[in-house]
Amino acid sequence: MNPLLTNLVLNEGGCFRCALRFSGELSLNNYLSVTSDYTSFLTKTQHPCTICLGILNPNSYLNYTHNTILASNYEFNDYKFQVILPPIVYLRNEYILGKCKLSGINPVKVIEIKDVFKWMFSPSLGVLLNKKFNVDSDFRVNIDFGCSDSEEEVKRFYNEFGCRVKESLQTVFKSVNHERLVACFPIVKNFLPEIKVSCSYAPVYVAGNYMKYSRKVSQTPWSVEGSSEVIDSVQDCLSRPLVEAFKSSGCTLHSSGREDIDVRMLGRGRPFILEIAESKSALSGFNKINDLHNIINSSNEYVKVSPLKKVGKDYFDEIRKGEEGKLKVYSCIVWSEKSISQSDMDYITSLPALELQQKTPIRVMHRRSLKTRQKFILKMQAYYINPHFFQLRLVSSAGTYIKEFVHSDFGRTTPSINKLLGCKTDILQLDVLGLGWDLEEVKDLLTSEIE
Repeated sequence: MNPLLTNLVLNEGGCFRCALRFSGELSLNNYLSVTSDYTSFLTKTQHPCTICLGILNPNSYLNYTHNTILASNYEFNDYKFQVILPPIVYLRNEYILGKCKLSGINPVKVIEIKDVFKWMFSPSLGVLLNKKFNVDSDFRVNIDFGCSDSEEEVKRFYNEFGCRVKESLQTVFKSVNHERLVACFPIVKNFLPEIKVSCSYAPVYVAGNYMKYSRKVSQTPWSVEGSSEVIDSVQDCLSRPLVEAFKSSGCTLHSSGREDIDVRMLGRGRPFILEIAESKSALSGFNKINDLHNIINSSNEYVKVSPLKKVGKDYFDEIRKGEEGKLKVYSCIVWSEKSISQSDMDYITSLPALELQQKTPIRVMHRRSLKTRQKFILKMQAYYINPHFFQLRLVSSAGTYIKEFVHSDFGRTTPSINKLLGCKTDILQLDVLGLGWDLEEVKDLLTSEIE
């Protein structure tokens, strides 16, 4: 350690650990060893450090933090923590740097207070909790050091240097005049920090495919008073058992596209991510991720899911890519005003790919911008049922309005089945049979048996 630097820090009321920080010390043992040789505050005085405010004497916060975590009733297997420091700490740190430079001392590297605190605090906390620190843990202990008594001094600094309050101190320090800083902000007052400890789980993301077997289940929750058209939602069917299992505040569904309430989602299902927020139990507390899949499937009869997997935020890109790029395979029952025959079915089936011009449908104009969209029907297969009904299966580009392709939406979609058959047509029911990246991947769904 540089004795000149050490004396400068101690003479300003700093602690020996801050002196080690300004010396660039990286050995945890050296930070811990000063506890037996000096006062309880690790300063030359009987007062806490004027630079770190005593934060680098972490044993004084250990029992409080431990008890707060236990009282929070979280279940966890490992932990990480976040430390928030009050602005005055950064201001005092910069003051010492300025003092060093004006004294001809140039610290090669200054170790951050947060880093030293974590090095010393984490092993002791881990022993009390009987848990391991894990930088990738989903469970986080938040340690927030505040210092309301110092707010006036920080405001005075911002005013003195003409800074915007929202501008971070670290940004301001890049261009600060240290001579002016040292002259205007000598350390004349000591402050004691307040500590707040809280716990939280990072959102947990699980992904899979869902199948929807009811025509009265919406994708996300909504209700119309007195209506029996909606009995549940996909989001709620997936969320309810997981909220209970994880003791979570709630779940949010993110899916690759959506289907209308009266449309079933069959086949291998629609890809989704379920975001589990503010849980109190660890995902790894389940023996297998398939536990979640079984919990959901046994909880309701309307929505089922494929085996699930835990994913990260980057999986959202995969979901969005599928929503915009995947082909969709549909099956619908169509009514025809005129009498139809097998030859009409053969005609529809023989048609090449169709390029559609679809104006924003009347039924969604209240929530979609008014424009004409270019969409494609790549392949169709028509099956005769009786003189006025037939089954139509088709492969379309993403975002195609199938109901409007059938009945034309008063001519707003062209061409349409209405136009191709030369008579009024309407759609009675619609199912999504599957999704895929190319026609080869999904063509078998045009002829396969519907479950």
